[in-house]
Amino acid sequence: MRGEASEFVDYLDTLPTGFPTMPILDDKPPWLQGTTAPEEGFIADEPWLYHGTGVEKLAQAGPPLSGVEGVSRMGRLIDELDPQGLHWHKAQRGNDSALRWAAAAVQSRAHSSRNSGTALVPLADSFNHSPSHANVELIELDSSFQIRALRKVKPDEELFLSYGNFSSAELLFNGGFACQANQHNCIIITRAELVAAAGKRWQARGLAPPTDIDLEARCTCLAEMGLPGPHGPRLRLAAPLLGGAVPAGLVSLVCGLLLSSRAWRRHVLGEREGERPTCEKDVEGNKGDFGAEGGDGGPGALHDLWAMASFLGAESADTCPQDSSSSEVDGEVLRHEVLLTLTELLVTLRHVRYGNSSEADAAMLRSAEQAQEHAEAAGKYAEAIASQRRVNILRVRVGELAVLTQLEATVRARSAAFSAKQLLATSPDAASSAPRSLAVSPAKRQRVDDVAEMA
Repeated sequence: MRGEASEFVDYLDTLPTGFPTMPILDDKPPWLQGTTAPEEGFIADEPWLYHGTGVEKLAQAGPPLSGVEGVSRMGRLIDELDPQGLHWHKAQRGNDSALRWAAAAVQSRAHSSRNSGTALVPLADSFNHSPSHANVELIELDSSFQIRALRKVKPDEELFLSYGNFSSAELLFNGGFACQANQHNCIIITRAELVAAAGKRWQARGLAPPTDIDLEARCTCLAEMGLPGPHGPRLRLAAPLLGGAVPAGLVSLVCGLLLSSRAWRRHVLGEREGERPTCEKDVEGNKGDFGAEGGDGGPGALHDLWAMASFLGAESADTCPQDSSSSEVDGEVLRHEVLLTLTELLVTLRHVRYGNSSEADAAMLRSAEQAQEHAEAAGKYAEAIASQRRVNILRVRVGELAVLTQLEATVRARSAAFSAKQLLATSPDAASSAPRSLAVSPAKRQRVDDVAEMA
C-alpha cells in the first residue's frame, strides 16, 4: 500500500493487477443474482450455474477475506494497528478497491506457514496447481522456503505445485480457477439438508421425529460437542464408505438424528433414568475423540454405536428388551439406517441442486472450452475471461455431479447388500446353519430396536 516506497515493490510489481475470474470479487457475486433456470435452448448464464454448488455453500458458510465483510474488517484492523499511517498512509485509506485487490492477492496466492500462518512466497506463488501430477514441492525451512523437485524434470517442462487437497469449488472460491479433473472434488452439505433427510427417514418408518429434543436442536447439541457444524461436512469418493467417503463425524451426527429419545438421552447425553433432557450436560467432557469408549455419553459413545458390530455384544443382544422404550442399539442396523438416510440425502441433493443437468452441463462445458480457445486465439481478452469463468463453474458442477452419482451408487449397493444379509439371516433354513454373526435369534428379530422404534 506504500507504492514505490515499499521494500516489496519489486515483488508487488509481479502480481496481477486484477483477478477477474474470482467471482467473490464481483460487486454482486453470481450466486446472489437470482435462481431462475434458463429456458430450453438458451445457454445458461453464470448465476444459474452457481446455485447449489460448493462455491455457493462456501460463500454461505462465512465471508472470505476478499469479500465485502472481510475488506471491512481489514480496514478496521489497519486503523487499529497502524494509527500513525507508517505502513499505509492515512490519505490513501478508505479505498476499498485497493484493499480488495490486496485481499485477493493473499487469498489466491498465499502458502501456509508454520511460523506465521500464511506467507506470500515470491516465484513459488506463480506456479500452477496440479491435484495429481505435481512435480515440485514447497519446503519451509527456519527462515526461508525452498522448491524441491519430486522427480526428474525435463527441460522446458512446466513446474506444478500441489496447493493441497482442495476441491474445484474451493479452488474457484479462493483462487479463481478450477481443475479439469480433480480427485478431491466433494459435496458440501448443510445442517438443514441433513435434518430434512433424517426427518424423511423417520416418516418412512411411520414415525414422527422426536419432540422433546427436535432434530435441529440435536444438531446444535452435537455441534457443541465437537461434531460437524451447520456448514462444512463433505462427502467424497473415498474408501471405506463410512469414515472415508462419509467422514466419521458426519456418520455420528446422522446417527444422533436417528436415535429414539430414550437412546439419545442415554448414549449421547449420558443421562440416567428420570433425568431431564438437556444438551448442556457434560458437553465439555464429551468432546472430540470419536474412537473413545464413550464414557457416559457424547461423541465417543455415539461413534461406538455405529462403529461396533453390535453395541451390546453377541451375548446380550439376544436378551435385549423387546419394547419400544429400550435404549439399546444394534450397531449393524444403525449403520443400515445411516445408509438409507444418506440415500435420501443424495437423491434430494441431485434433484434440488442439479436437476437432470449432467448431460447438459457436460455439453455446455465442451462448448465453453471451445469458446475460450477461440477467444484467446483471436486476442479477445474480455470474451476469453467470460468463457473462462463459465468453464470454471461448469467444471465444478460436472465434478460434483460425478461425485454425487458414484457415491449414490455405492451407498445403494451397500444398503442392498445389508438387506440381502438380513434376509439370509432371518430365513428359517439359514438361521439353523448360518454362522453366529448372521443367525438372528427370534427375540432379536422380534424386538423393536432403538433406531426404528418399530418392528
